[in-house]
Amino acid sequence: QVHRATLRPEFADGQGLPVAVKVQKPNIKAQNGWDLFLYKIVLLVVERAFDLPMVWTYDYTRQQLSDELDFRVEAVHAKRAQEELDACRHLKGKVVVPKVQEKVSGQRVLVMEWIDALGPASDAAALQKANLKPSDIMRTAMEAFGHQIFSTGHVHCDPHPGNLLVRLSPPGSVQRWQLVLLDHGLYCELNPKLRREYADFWVSAALGDTEKTVKICSQWGIVDQDAAELFASLTQFRRVRLGGAGRLANLAQLYSGNSSAIPDEVKAKRVKMTPKQLAEAQAQLKARAKKILGDTSAFPRELLFVGRSLNMIRSANFALGTAVNRVAILAECAAAGSTLNNDTLSKRFEIMKFHFRVQSLLGLHRLVQWYQYVEANAATALAASAGLALGVAPLVMGVVPFSWRKVDKLPPLPPDYGPHAGG
Repeated sequence: QVHRATLRPEFADGQGLPVAVKVQKPNIKAQNGWDLFLYKIVLLVVERAFDLPMVWTYDYTRQQLSDELDFRVEAVHAKRAQEELDACRHLKGKVVVPKVQEKVSGQRVLVMEWIDALGPASDAAALQKANLKPSDIMRTAMEAFGHQIFSTGHVHCDPHPGNLLVRLSPPGSVQRWQLVLLDHGLYCELNPKLRREYADFWVSAALGDTEKTVKICSQWGIVDQDAAELFASLTQFRRVRLGGAGRLANLAQLYSGNSSAIPDEVKAKRVKMTPKQLAEAQAQLKARAKKILGDTSAFPRELLFVGRSLNMIRSANFALGTAVNRVAILAECAAAGSTLNNDTLSKRFEIMKFHFRVQSLLGLHRLVQWYQYVEANAATALAASAGLALGVAPLVMGVVPFSWRKVDKLPPLPPDYGPHAGG
């Protein structure tokens, strides 16, 4: 439970300070134990019923949720998150984390600065009332989480609408508004190797790079190209195609024209299936899912919670009518995070290299389209050219043709029905 309070002057540099006090309920630890026990039972039932590996996720999930109960851990995450966001030049001052009052905080009580917000970052009505552009808010949110996932590896895993707010900036701030990130209890840590692999995976999946995507996925126990393509699609919440002409068309759709207009949710046409067809489709999907989880011992557990975080910010973007091109922004963040060096120049170079690859592939796509068009219309163009030549030649010779076949007799003129014929 969270309450508003005023911090006594002796703990707030001699003046009363409005704060938010987060208090843990007395029996929450015992309740959490029972919840985790039931969660494991559900996993066992699902695994047995659908013949899909599920229980392997339990130990990591249990550890993450248990750590969330210690508010001292949350205080450490909050402080580190603000430091890392401030270290990013284009995010400094745009994203804020409530400051923890460490003197009066402990394992079961957390005291933070109070922040008055306009509302959730996904609340279109609140943003419109404050005359703020949803695209600006969402771009900053995407860049903030992209920075955490691909550059620092220190990832907030619970950005639901109540934890991602917008406020008007305090006096003296250059920025008119700020994104507020709350509740830092649930984090996951990507080690440098996994962070760079995941960044490379995002870039290669966005570009449709078959070889690199499959290579990275194989290190995570994902067995072949079909499984890698499905995993990339599940990760980016869009249809990913690796290799072939489909790769170029997929990339063109992602980066063409007004990128903000690309929908986050694609409504597929519903095809009515017979029971037999439905059973076959489910069997195929199950087989593909099992290939993703072919070697669960090699699959990074951290990506389960990173996927949760990505899904939540995708949902926020969708709530605003797909305000920004989510995948394109995150892929650019991944390009910046894929460098071994953490300096600004290296990151800029990686982003430039990424955009060069995008533009090169788009150029190749246009070339392929042009070639296909010429090939498909070659016969029509040849016939039109021949007809034009046959029509122009007699004019050059001073002859006006009206027919190319011999006419023995002209057809009779139609009868004259007067000026009002036809009504």
